[in-house]
Amino acid sequence: MFMSFLNVITEGAFGIQMAILGGQALNVVSKGRLPVAGGIPLVVMVSWLIATGGYRFIHYWSRIAFIFPLMVCIAMLAKSGPMFTNSGTAVLDSATQSGLTLSYFAIIFGGGSGWAAVSADYYIYLDERTPSWKPFLMSFLGTWLLSTVMCSCGAGYGSILLNNTDWAEFYEASGESAPALILYSLESLGNVRYFFVFIMAISTLNNNIFNLYSISISMQLLGKWATYVPRMIWNLIGAIVIFLIAIIGRNSVYTIIGNSVAVIAYWTAIFFAVILIEDRLFRRRTGYDHSAWDNPSKLPKGYAAMLAFGIGAAGSIIGMGQTWYYGPVGRQIGEEGGDVGIELGMVFAMIAYPVLRHLELKRYGR
Repeated sequence: MFMSFLNVITEGAFGIQMAILGGQALNVVSKGRLPVAGGIPLVVMVSWLIATGGYRFIHYWSRIAFIFPLMVCIAMLAKSGPMFTNSGTAVLDSATQSGLTLSYFAIIFGGGSGWAAVSADYYIYLDERTPSWKPFLMSFLGTWLLSTVMCSCGAGYGSILLNNTDWAEFYEASGESAPALILYSLESLGNVRYFFVFIMAISTLNNNIFNLYSISISMQLLGKWATYVPRMIWNLIGAIVIFLIAIIGRNSVYTIIGNSVAVIAYWTAIFFAVILIEDRLFRRRTGYDHSAWDNPSKLPKGYAAMLAFGIGAAGSIIGMGQTWYYGPVGRQIGEEGGDVGIELGMVFAMIAYPVLRHLELKRYGR
């Protein structure tokens, strides 16, 4: 239940980010005639409609959804790629550089690791005879390929901002709006550039559709009582909450969530570590009783998992490297510190869980 709650928070946070980003993109496309506060409800509403339609509609959408951000990335690389540079980057000692690299890794990992907690919402529809390597390969390529291209664009644009005064001044004047900066970078394309920013606005639906659908599934896992509420109602409630927070905090919440995205990676990494040990070590021979999914008397007590999660969380805390807090281990890495919360959280959980799960099985037999 606690993991479901964390997943609702995670998907909600990403949903708020995408709603604000979509609103900014529509504001830019309309040349300011549609305010950000007017674009946000459009993004949320369309996302909600598709998510409410269920898995079949989501599956149809996902078949073409990757094309939109890929088109934007190609345009960005084609027009601005020649300006990407390493000049102007400060020369740092190896320890400090390592710390900053670890912190950057945590942010990037946090952006994709959320799939670990929601993948079952979609893979449940696969034939049970599907070879395990197929969903693994789909997950890996799906979260790695496009993310790599997009992060490369982001790093390249960051390098230009460091070295190009015009870009830096425009970005600051636009309120640090990513869609506005992309429009500016494609200026030589004339009015065609508005098409690409519009495509970017459509791309924000990709995340929000999955966010809203998985929020509804996670809400129904909070308890027996939650299953009596139809999924479409949870979808609606999730959409309303995302809409309200995005509208109220459109000038600040996006940055706050962006600065905290690595925290999402902490719990998903620990969750993955526990699930991995359970599946590879304890379930390799016995398998799973799928008929017992909603029968608490036949499911594991969960004590071992929660204790291991708590121990993993302690590891993440001492290894944290956030703008608002550095753990005792994280602050030791170079002059700027480094984020090793993911690594320590996983290691702590992977050491603790086998011992705790063995004791749980010995005591309760399940």
